[in-house]
Amino acid sequence: MIWRVRPVFAHVVALAMLLVAPHIRAQEVAFPKRGNVEMTVLFPAGSSADVTARLLAQGMTKQLGANVIVVNRPGAGGAIGYKYVASQKPDGYSLVWNSNSISTTYHSGQLAFDYHAFDPVARVLVESPVIAVRADAA
Repeated sequence: MIWRVRPVFAHVVALAMLLVAPHIRAQEVAFPKRGNVEMTVLFPAGSSADVTARLLAQGMTKQLGANVIVVNRPGAGGAIGYKYVASQKPDGYSLVWNSNSISTTYHSGQLAFDYHAFDPVARVLVESPVIAVRADAA
């Protein structure tokens, strides 16, 4: 009797999976569905943030199967880029290369919103700001 229960149970589980699988696929939402994904970088072309963002965009393009375009929107301590992305439709197609400048621009009155206006997607790197002097300083 044990021998009969196991095959029947396995068949029931397999049948259930076959019946459920099409419904799961039907609910999947492929991203991106349309066009390019745009990543706003708050610093000028050639900056370390720009170079890192472009490397990341290449990997994202391969992974997503859609172009991830880096657009530099420097100025006003990052406020120009933040304002641009905040004004876009919240559909995941407009990303911002975030930095700690959002706190500075918010507290200096250049932005009416702070970092809570954005949802983090991925941590790319961690900055370690330092204060330094010339090596030969006395």
